Amino acid sequence: MARLSIRLLGPLQIKLAGEPADDFESDKVRALLAYLAVEADRPHRRDVLAALLWPDWPDRAARKNLRNALSNLRQAIGDRTSSGDRHATPPFLLITRDTIQFNAASNHWLDVRAFTAAVEAEPPAVPHLEEALALYRGSFLEGFFLRDSAPFDDWSLLVRERLQRQALAALRQLAGHYESRGDYEQARAFAWRQVELEPWREEAHQQLMRLLALSGQRGAALAQYETCQRVLAEELGVEPAEETTELYEQIRDGRLEPLPDAPAAAELAERKARTVGPCPYRGLGSFREVDAPFFFGREDFTARLAEAVGEKPLVVVVVGSSGCGKSSTVFAGLLPRLRDEGGWVIASLRPGGRPFHALAAAVLPLLEPAMGETDRLIEARKLAHALREGEIPLYDAIQRALEKHPAGTRLLFVLDQFEELYTLCPEPELRRRFLDGLLAAVEAASEERVAPVALLLTLRADFMGHALAHRPFADALQDGSLMMGPMSRDELRRAIEKPAEAQGAAFEAGLVERLLDDVGEAPGNLPLLEFALTLLWEEQDDGWLTHAGYEEIGRVEGALARYADEVYADLDEGEREAARRIFVQLVRPGEGTEDTRRVATRAELGDEHWELVQHLADRRLVVTGQDATGTETVEVVHEALIQRWGQLRAWMDADRTFRTWQERLRAALRGWETSDRDEGALLRGAPLARAEGWLAERGDELSEPERHFIRASVELRERRQVERER
Repeated sequence: MARLSIRLLGPLQIKLAGEPADDFESDKVRALLAYLAVEADRPHRRDVLAALLWPDWPDRAARKNLRNALSNLRQAIGDRTSSGDRHATPPFLLITRDTIQFNAASNHWLDVRAFTAAVEAEPPAVPHLEEALALYRGSFLEGFFLRDSAPFDDWSLLVRERLQRQALAALRQLAGHYESRGDYEQARAFAWRQVELEPWREEAHQQLMRLLALSGQRGAALAQYETCQRVLAEELGVEPAEETTELYEQIRDGRLEPLPDAPAAAELAERKARTVGPCPYRGLGSFREVDAPFFFGREDFTARLAEAVGEKPLVVVVVGSSGCGKSSTVFAGLLPRLRDEGGWVIASLRPGGRPFHALAAAVLPLLEPAMGETDRLIEARKLAHALREGEIPLYDAIQRALEKHPAGTRLLFVLDQFEELYTLCPEPELRRRFLDGLLAAVEAASEERVAPVALLLTLRADFMGHALAHRPFADALQDGSLMMGPMSRDELRRAIEKPAEAQGAAFEAGLVERLLDDVGEAPGNLPLLEFALTLLWEEQDDGWLTHAGYEEIGRVEGALARYADEVYADLDEGEREAARRIFVQLVRPGEGTEDTRRVATRAELGDEHWELVQHLADRRLVVTGQDATGTETVEVVHEALIQRWGQLRAWMDADRTFRTWQERLRAALRGWETSDRDEGALLRGAPLARAEGWLAERGDELSEPERHFIRASVELRERRQVERER
């Protein structure tokens, strides 16, 4: 039985029965084998693999390419003979109609798996670490790239960085081990290799300086400091840390003494566990009013916003790209300022798919502050119906609310994420009524029929065209739009440094500059920065936020995707498939705009998946809650997850056709339900035929109301067919 040997640490090498396997038609086939071998812990959907290797191809063509590549791969590794008979026993590949998986029980050897097993062996031992480093002959897939397959290159980069971190950690441990035994020559060899692998790794330079000095090579140790200083300046634009400079001075002055044996693990663990206060960063979540003490960087814009809402009754719209901080500025910047001024009654809401319900739920606590939760839900439904049908004008409800709050002279309605009115509310007439009701309240206020009212909206810039499509609303927006651009470098610096200072923590020298360089000027990177800072806080060392911790989390660009990948990897096989279904239901495919997040209900996802939803919420990837009707809901924590997590993008690319159709089906379903299930609102013709196809193919991903709607349409068609035949 031929043995398959795969080396991925260093240049790619594939051997079968000891001889190079050269029958691969292309690098795509080699890439397919590398990916399957490394990710052998689970089966991979064919559509995901096709999107990984041929991301810019149409779905059908990409899947065809995958079939051809799979056929060549099986031939090249001896998984079948030229006649198609299975050759390897057990086979290297486990193939079904929908999935492909590398068989971990097959007769093969993979250096990545052997390396990982050695460095993660428990308890850790020097022989295991040395065995691992003997396998590490270079970076993962060194020199191997697929220029037209960005998702594959992104994956290989993540694996490369993870394996290099493990190699560096092993080198540092071994250098420390041999140093503690006084074997400085052996320790230096491991320290030198650290510097070669990552020249800007300051800890490695420190270790090497100390070992050179302890070996009697004082001049070489001092020269190593100069090398460290030059590399840090050229690569990172920073000066050596204070502890590096102090070590240099000790060596220069002849004050360096051999270190004692390795520090006690308990002492190190205790030092690592010490923190200076709760995390002041918000991850992917927006800053709330309670987070105002830690909100910095948007002081100038907040002042402009406060001036705008303090004028005559008007509509103020904060317009900006996704992730530029619109919601945070309103809630953590503006609202605390208005409350300090006094005289303001504030109600906030997100429109969602039922804007009148959301409006009623925001107004009702002002009308009846002491009402219980159950009664409030019931009354909110009644008030929503009255507002929608015009039985109670919004300005009348506002007037009554202000009467309940004698100290309030003005009312501010904050409608956050106003684009939900267009992404989640499918009925144009309902949107028009809602907008007209808001404008009528403002108009009444301007005529002094009720106390002054201000409307404050946050709106994604790519939905401004939707808002301008309704002429009365467009007229109201003319003088009230404040455009929010990306934060300047100085503003970002305050957002990074000031929250940590407020909690008594500090950044290592040069780390803030690295963060600023990595985050760049793109407005959508702000959530990534906050998320990276949140993870970095968890890596703090006795109140210090360090370069080492920053590397550990994957830096700004990789922190979110790496974290999401880790959460996903911790799931078992069944949970991973369920997670895929959950996440694609939380994304609304863009049609002329980018994909946006979608609020899904527990009924849509199924009770059997809700425990997993709650687990994902605990891991901060989704947020659960209740809508105005008391229905349990879930949504992704931030749209940055949609844009930056490669796994979710791959799922959406693979499922885009289905999800686009499903959203249209839901719009038709809502029309049928609002018409009291009139037969005229059922599907027919080509739309019904398409729905039947999706029901047969992916019926388990449709909710029961959606399946019932399709079945009712089929029953109507069959009934009418029988009637025609009669």
